[in-house]
Amino acid sequence: MYLNTIAGRTYNDLNQYPVFPWVIVNYESEELDLSQPNNFRDLSKPIGALNPTRKAFFDERYETWEHDQIPPFHYGTHYSTAAFTLNWLIRVEPFTTMFLNLQGGKFDHADRTFSSVTQAWKSCQRDTSDVKELIPEFYCLPEMFVNHNGFTFGKQDDGSEVKDIILPPWAKNPEDFVRINRMALESEFVSCQLHHWIDLIFGYKQRGPEAVRATNVFYYLTYEGSVNLETMTDLVMKEVYNMVFLFHSYNQWDLLPYLQRKCQLRNNDRFSHERCIIHGVFIVSYSYNQRDLLPYLRRKCQLRNNDRFSHERGDKENQIRNFGQTPLQLLTEPHPPRSSVMHLTPMMFSTVQDDVCMIMKFLSNSPVCHVAANTHPAVPVAAVTTISCNHNFAINKWNNNYQQQGTPSNFSSTEKQDTQVKLPMEMDQLLVMNNFDERIKAKHTSFITTADNRFLFACGFWDKSFRLFSTETAKILQVVHGHFDVVTCVARSECNLNQDCYVITGSKDCTVMVWMFTSRNQAIIGDNGSMEHPTPKATLTGHETEVTCVAVLAELGLVFSGSYSKSECNLNQDCYVITGSKDCTVMVWMFTSRNQAIIGDNGSMEHPTPKATLTGHETEVTCVAVLAELGLVFSGSYKGPCLVHTLNGDLLRSLEAPDGCCTPEIISVSREAFVLVKFDQGQICNYSINGRLLQRVSHKDNIQTIILSRDGQYIMLGGNSGVVEVWRSHDLNLLYTYPPCDSSILSLALTHDHKSILSLALTHDHKFLLAGLGTGCLLVFNIDFNKWHHEYQERY
Repeated sequence: MYLNTIAGRTYNDLNQYPVFPWVIVNYESEELDLSQPNNFRDLSKPIGALNPTRKAFFDERYETWEHDQIPPFHYGTHYSTAAFTLNWLIRVEPFTTMFLNLQGGKFDHADRTFSSVTQAWKSCQRDTSDVKELIPEFYCLPEMFVNHNGFTFGKQDDGSEVKDIILPPWAKNPEDFVRINRMALESEFVSCQLHHWIDLIFGYKQRGPEAVRATNVFYYLTYEGSVNLETMTDLVMKEVYNMVFLFHSYNQWDLLPYLQRKCQLRNNDRFSHERCIIHGVFIVSYSYNQRDLLPYLRRKCQLRNNDRFSHERGDKENQIRNFGQTPLQLLTEPHPPRSSVMHLTPMMFSTVQDDVCMIMKFLSNSPVCHVAANTHPAVPVAAVTTISCNHNFAINKWNNNYQQQGTPSNFSSTEKQDTQVKLPMEMDQLLVMNNFDERIKAKHTSFITTADNRFLFACGFWDKSFRLFSTETAKILQVVHGHFDVVTCVARSECNLNQDCYVITGSKDCTVMVWMFTSRNQAIIGDNGSMEHPTPKATLTGHETEVTCVAVLAELGLVFSGSYSKSECNLNQDCYVITGSKDCTVMVWMFTSRNQAIIGDNGSMEHPTPKATLTGHETEVTCVAVLAELGLVFSGSYKGPCLVHTLNGDLLRSLEAPDGCCTPEIISVSREAFVLVKFDQGQICNYSINGRLLQRVSHKDNIQTIILSRDGQYIMLGGNSGVVEVWRSHDLNLLYTYPPCDSSILSLALTHDHKSILSLALTHDHKFLLAGLGTGCLLVFNIDFNKWHHEYQERY
């Protein structure tokens, strides 16, 4: 996408839409093995030269071309035009409406409508007028393959009706097709060959002798700089070229009203009505004074419907509209190839690390219910935050220079050891508060920390507030009211260090509220600028029971509520904080790194108002999650559905629970736009961002915590059995099970409750997995996601 952007390709211009390559050639097998090179396209050749027979046809056209004004070319059509882009996306608005505008209000013939991936690939290999490449949506938008809107595209010549896209046999559903297609694009084989395709589209093989040798020459008007208007003396042709370049330089839909106006010319007999094709564009040949024509070509006017000139002009406009444009040439020398990781030393010769890296035992013996790992080196104090059920919290300093020694170590707070050398952590224990509502059991959904480890949000207090603490002094910095019942869960959006963020709260009052935390004020500030009595940015409704969990995706303005989870934030940025309450609401707050506090819309830190209050639940909110990139907040309620809101409080959809499931308990949201929900009956469901149930599995263990890897491909979960499992996210298959946290590891006589895993966290480099146990211990596991990657499994 970066190359497309700097080459002038943009989503805002259908004639210069981003272009992506075909990478797979096998669309007929039942299974697709991405380890076999014969399943991949030869990226050193353009799409029109992959078929030797068709390549010979194009080479012959170029060699035998004879024209005084038009240079020879291989391809008369382009690999990316507005019509091709709209045909790919015809099932998705607003592209459906754009396609109808382009086709005069009607769909194209069913046989020419995109209906099958396999047939589209075959057409690109056989048809001399079809050299289309792909668009980015083939790798990220499964909705484009489904006719959700029920459009009637007609029947093909064989009698089959065009509905959803017919996928290859190896794809179970559109999500599976997009996932496999993206895996192929990101595979080592393609990565090591992609520089050839870059040379063809953006590089030195785009023009000149190298393009001729590569069979990669398109019609000359598709290249920038092919016509110099400054030196052109024919004014009529100059006007025509101006129209061509206008279409190439601006959004064609902005120009359509101008081009679709009919001209009214006074002396029609002055013009001959002979139509000819010059320079690949339909124009009108005039036999009288050409200078007199120019004012009429620019003037707002109308012609009679039966005037032949209007038809000729329409033919010309249609040709211009479907012209296509070659990207800017970025490179004049070959693009360097990427070094393959397959050439590295096989990992089977490397030392195998032990599963358990370290065990830390806290003196309180209280279960560790919340673990947060903010270990990035840019953080002033890289640390792992742990909170126990008796409300003790510790900011355990993390040593990023730690090197694995091969055997696990035991460490307690009474021992004096040099942790900077031998251990990755050292502890520092503080007390939060003891006035929590006794009805609310402390859990990982009750707490959230900022990206710099300086502030802690806690909920569950009897006075229906959630509070902001300093992790350095354990002092209360701010008490925020807004819900009508106890706040049950809290989350925040992604943010960088010292930047503002949204805070989302869910409550037993069945609402979700959105608040703003500003780093400048170091507090929640309301819309009125007040910190004493801040107001939420929005109140989200829709739950019928208490909100148990919330999530936010600030980039798309969406809030999810159900069971609690937190989203990450970048350093130096503000973030959203989401709280759920027994008052059935979820609130979104803004935490600003500048103020180091939650700030309401009124700018107040003492009484901040939430950025939004999300309603819709009828019972207390049990969980919330936030995905700031997409601007979404997820929330779930007791015996109620999971609701999806925007950060502004708009209810988008409901994620209905499968049969036999009642209450959502945990929600985890991936940046890959899928939602993982754990229900009370041991059911774990994977939903698309649009609410489609993709996978569903049943687990015998009572799962207490679920986290996702940064890329969303792996799931880590733990429960009452004391076992940490690693799953693959797209099919929910078990990949690995860590040894159970029992007496063989901890040298403790554990009860069933004590060996429960209550919270999990990953370090920033994804090398260590932290687990908080019911015994008051913190376990550090070594984790290496590469050994489960589909390309590297044989190397272990």
